Formats: sequence, structure tokens, C-alpha cells
Amino acid sequence: MKIININGPINSGKTTISKLLQEKLPQSLFIEVDDLLSDDEQVKLKLTREQGWAERLQRLDAIIVQEKNLQRYENIIFAYPMTDKTYHQWKLWEDENTKFINITLAPNIDICLQNRGTRKLTEGEKARIRQMYQEGYHCSKFADLIINNSLQPPQETLQKILNFLCLNIRRATIDDAYDIKKIHIETYQKSYRRYLPDKYLDNMPLNNEIIERTKKYLQETECWLATHEDESVAFAYVTYPANSVFEINALYVHPQDQKCGVGSLLVNYLCKSKKAQGFSKCIVWTMKFGPSLSFYEKLNFKKTKDKKLWKFDIPIIKLERNL
Repeated sequence: MKIININGPINSGKTTISKLLQEKLPQSLFIEVDDLLSDDEQVKLKLTREQGWAERLQRLDAIIVQEKNLQRYENIIFAYPMTDKTYHQWKLWEDENTKFINITLAPNIDICLQNRGTRKLTEGEKARIRQMYQEGYHCSKFADLIINNSLQPPQETLQKILNFLCLNIRRATIDDAYDIKKIHIETYQKSYRRYLPDKYLDNMPLNNEIIERTKKYLQETECWLATHEDESVAFAYVTYPANSVFEINALYVHPQDQKCGVGSLLVNYLCKSKKAQGFSKCIVWTMKFGPSLSFYEKLNFKKTKDKKLWKFDIPIIKLERNL
């Protein structure tokens, strides 16, 4: 069973996407948290606004525990803004047969502050939206996938989520050497076209010698592979430069699968799994002016003062994320 929370600020499209997801996923239940306690019942119970939301979450928990026992659904979906506290509470639903997944919708704040359809935001709602952005509801460090859905129709957001849910992550073996090197080369040739010489990029070989060299490297270095319907789409090498610190030494997503949440999934997977193993920090090195800088910053990595030169004297900087 998958329990899927669609997170995000007010007016980010959580309910719309949740209902579309319910239609697409097999044996799915959508729980509208707002409807778990009516305003009239809240008044009768003499609950404050905060107490009312706490009651709704208690009822949500009871429903999910019940459905886990009954096993009537493969997917349970609900839309509710996630905090650090609720994440840790909801994570307790996980067991060997149940996985909790958080998907965060993160439109630009100016989009979130716009009226949608005939519904007009109140000044109080607008103030709360601004507060939620300040509090980081759009960039939760616990999110498995963050989607900036500012300028895309709901169906496009839905498709990114469906692709994401089909991804699998596993430890790579030497049998994956060809796929890994192919992703490596094709990503280089597209993503670094503005930064590395064309002659260098156009003459990156994919031959038996390179494959054998990659196999040897895979025997010596930890590598994680993301696959979609048995097709390799991304990989990351992991090294250990210091106690309690691990480094994502290389992360490459095939050009056809970029901007679909694959890279975010792989990074978050590694951070969560390494934290469970006792690691406290993840570091990466990336180009000072390249597109990957903003990618890592959105995943809560912070710039450090450390820098050095990479291929062809390109400046790169170190970023780190506390786990």
C-alpha cells in the first residue's frame, strides 16, 4: 500500500491533483481532510480553529489505520500541508507492506496568490499563503518529490507524479555498466554543451574499453541506479570523505528524464537512507554557475566557502546538507 500526501501552501492545487491521482491509480481512496470535521460540528464540540484541525488529523489517522487493516485499497491519497511534526507522525504508518510518500507542490508565490476560477482568496488567506512560504511549506526537506507547477496544466503535474511513482532505486552492479556510461555520456553532451568544448563532448567514446573500465569502477565504488519500467534513467556515485559524512560524487539523469523529479528522488532517497545509517551530512561539488546549483539549493543544500577547479579550469563549489 502507498499512502500519498500531496503537500503545499494554500491554493497550490493540492486537491485538484489529489483527485486526478485518485482517478489514475488503481484501487485508490482520496480522503478530503477538510471534510472530516464540519464547521457546524466544530462549533458544537466547542473547538478552537487549531483544535479543529488537530481533530481532523486524528480522524485521518484513524481512517488510515483502519484501511491498513482492511487492505481494501492499494493507494490512499490525502491533501494537507505537511510540517516536520506531521511528517514524523505520518511516517509511523510505514511498515513492510506500507510506504508513506510526500509530494510537494511548489508554484511561485505570485501564482499561489492569484484567484483560481470563481473562487476569490480572502486577505486572510493571502496572508497565510505568504506565511506558509516563509515557513517553507513549498520546499520541505522531507519531500520525496517537489514540483514547481506554476506554468503547467494539472495533467502535466499528474504525469510527473505518475512517472515518479513508477521509479525504482537499487544498488548498481557491473551488469549496469553500459547503461550507466550511456547515461553519463548523453547527459554530458546535453547538459554541459555551454560549458565544455564541443570537440571534447562529441568525442566521448562508448566502447568495450570504457565499459570494462566502468565495471571495474563499479566494483570499487558505491553506485545507485534509478529505473523506470526496467529502463535505467539515472545514477549516483557515493563516496565517504569523512566520518558521518557522505558525498554524492556524481549524479546524472538521462536528458529524456530530466525535470521529472528523478534527480530529486535519488538525492532524497540517499539522504534518508544514509541518515538511517547514522550519517549526519551530505556534500556535493557542482559548477558555480551551472544549472545544478539551483537544483541542489531547492533540495536544502547550502553553499560553503570551499571551491576548486574542475575540467578545463571550470570553477566548482561545495554544498552541504545537514541530515
